[in-house]
Amino acid sequence: MTCYYAGMNKQIAKTDKAGRKRYLESERRELLRKFGAGGMTQAAFCRLKGLSDVTLSKWVRGRFIIWRRFL
Repeated sequence: MTCYYAGMNKQIAKTDKAGRKRYLESERRELLRKFGAGGMTQAAFCRLKGLSDVTLSKWVRGRFIIWRRFL
């Protein structure tokens, strides 16, 4: 796993061997919260935040499955 500094705020972003960014659970929750409150399409949100469409789709689908278990 490789670490590098991202942006001016010196946050450490971790990547795996294939170069994919690794997100903390708290980062995922915050991005999902912003996506849900933003009213943007998935494609527009992903372009704005530098996410893969597939990554966001998996997160949204996983959140929905967990939510349905509590109904």
